[in-house]
Amino acid sequence: MTTGKWSLSVELQQIAMVGSLREATIVLGIVPAAAGQFRIAESEWYDAGPDVQALDFDVFCDGSPAGIYVVKASTSAADRPAHVVDEWNMRRDAVSLAGVEVPRLIGVGRGLLIEERIPYSFPEALSVAGRRSELIRAFGTAVRRLVHFGFRPLSCASWRSRGTDVVVADFANELGAPAIRHDSPESYIETLLVSHLDLIASDEERGLLFASAEI
Repeated sequence: MTTGKWSLSVELQQIAMVGSLREATIVLGIVPAAAGQFRIAESEWYDAGPDVQALDFDVFCDGSPAGIYVVKASTSAADRPAHVVDEWNMRRDAVSLAGVEVPRLIGVGRGLLIEERIPYSFPEALSVAGRRSELIRAFGTAVRRLVHFGFRPLSCASWRSRGTDVVVADFANELGAPAIRHDSPESYIETLLVSHLDLIASDEERGLLFASAEI
């Protein structure tokens, strides 16, 4: 995606099936219809995981921030990019059906998708004063729901947060292959949060994590 004549403006118009960037942003829910002037600031493409490239863009309406988004494109040589993106979205739907937060999907293009960009990594969100206990509980609940639904999470390195929740934002590699049987969520909680990220600082916090029994 880093070569050629790809254009975010053209991509948005094609996804929305309209003839102007303004119409596209309104149809896709990026810019309110009542907004006056708007501006889009975009980054360069960057590597976002195995066979995935991404481009961030921010939207400003009448001079004020109005939303942050990300384009994710499959660069797989082993499978058609369009098929890979379809698989991402099937897994996104399954995660959402399990009751776990996912980024809002804006649209799907040619071997890519555009979605809400979640502002904080999970460790960053944990550092926000007054939210730590709430987020630890939410993490435990998310893992339990994923395992109950048949996922076998391999990592939570890409899990993110809006500041008050836990959002699964990677549907390519981290969720693992679907399990035939339901495994114990406690083992995944231990491995994902304690071993991989080493974020739990006290026995009290571990208690909050493992006591989050909601499914």
